[in-house]
Amino acid sequence: MADPTDLALVEKYFKLARECEDDEQAIEFFDKYPEAFEFETECLDEARISYSEDLQQKILDDGGDQETAQAEMEDFWYQLKSGERKALPDEYKLQAFDSVIEGSPVFGHLRDRED
Repeated sequence: MADPTDLALVEKYFKLARECEDDEQAIEFFDKYPEAFEFETECLDEARISYSEDLQQKILDDGGDQETAQAEMEDFWYQLKSGERKALPDEYKLQAFDSVIEGSPVFGHLRDRED
C-alpha cells in the first residue's frame, strides 16, 4: 500500500492526475498508476460500491432481471480481485478517479491550494 504520508509522492500523482484533460486520459491514468489509488482505500471502496449499485440499477432499468444483475456484479467483483486493472470497466475507472483524486482527503490539501 502506498504511504499517504509521503507528501512528495502524493503531490507527484496529484500533478499527473491534474494533467488529465478528458475521460480517456483519466482511464489511462487509472491503468498506469495503480499506487495513486492505494493512498485512500475508503474512497476507492466507495467507488466500487457505487459502481456496483449503478450497474445493478442499469441492468434492471434496461429490462434485465435480478439474476442477470447479480451475475454482472459478481463478474465485476471477480475482475477487481483478479488484479487485471485494464480489464475493469471504463465507467468504474472514471468513478474511482473521481472518488479518489477529486474526493480523497489525502489529496485535499493539494486541491485546496488550487482554489
